[in-house]
Amino acid sequence: QRVDQPGVDAQQLAEALGNFERWAKLTPASGTAHFLRAESLSRLGRTQDAQGALAQAVKLEPKNLPFRIAEVRALTRSGQGDKAKAAAQRLHKDFGDQPEVFAALGWHALMTGDFATAADQLGRAFAQTPRSDILLERMAALWGLGKRDEAFKLINDWLAEHPQDSAALLQLAGAHLEAGQEEQAVRAYRKVLEIDPAHVPSLNNVAWLTRKSNPDEALEIARRTLELAPNDANVLDTLGMLYLDRNDLTQASWYVGKAHERNPRNPQISLHLAEVERAKGKTAEARKLIDVVLAEARDPALRKQAEALRAQLEGGR
Repeated sequence: QRVDQPGVDAQQLAEALGNFERWAKLTPASGTAHFLRAESLSRLGRTQDAQGALAQAVKLEPKNLPFRIAEVRALTRSGQGDKAKAAAQRLHKDFGDQPEVFAALGWHALMTGDFATAADQLGRAFAQTPRSDILLERMAALWGLGKRDEAFKLINDWLAEHPQDSAALLQLAGAHLEAGQEEQAVRAYRKVLEIDPAHVPSLNNVAWLTRKSNPDEALEIARRTLELAPNDANVLDTLGMLYLDRNDLTQASWYVGKAHERNPRNPQISLHLAEVERAKGKTAEARKLIDVVLAEARDPALRKQAEALRAQLEGGR
């Protein structure tokens, strides 16, 4: 279960962009003005305009390390592989073996699937500047290499010294989930909740993961989570599925239906709604939802779930 995080209000971003655009017009030689304009454009989803503004910032201040790192990241995110690789190589050539350079090179390698290079470069960065964000990216690189024991040791050693690092706890929980270790994942989420009792993603995940082992507590947590995030599709979905477990089809249909209204392109929510429709005896509606998931979903696990549910419908079970 993933929970949508609230973002900065679009109007605030638009107002910030207006301020930075005025600054850039007043001081066109200011790389910082163009850089901040690029950041605002990117957050508003105007990727092409953001790249243009960032290119102007780099042109004005080619020796500005944060600008150059941002250039590598922007080119990588936009899928411009050759340009991103060239920018990364220039970055290393111009700035040398600085930890921020190693971190940027490691991130670029991680995003392009070169896990061995990522692990090496991020390891160098972490040795010079032991930071949580670098460690978590290195863990992801080790995970990509299939070195799961080493990845778990890396993050557990860090947490032994930094037990309040919520980001690390969340990544640890996610790793346990991917490894099929739900009990360990729940423990990690509960530790996050000790730090931040109102952390909606952790609350929602605990409710979901404990729905079989402790259904009463799961339902209580799901209701409390809905109070904190009443419009979150994943929270609505979790609560609805807990009601389905209790065979309360009225509540299940309402909550999962609302979740689907809010996020109709989420294949997991669509499959859950298909389960609800099947339980209500509405096999035609369930089949339509399943067919959409099979036509659009690329995740093998989701496709397997959809195929199994369709087989149950066809078998009359």
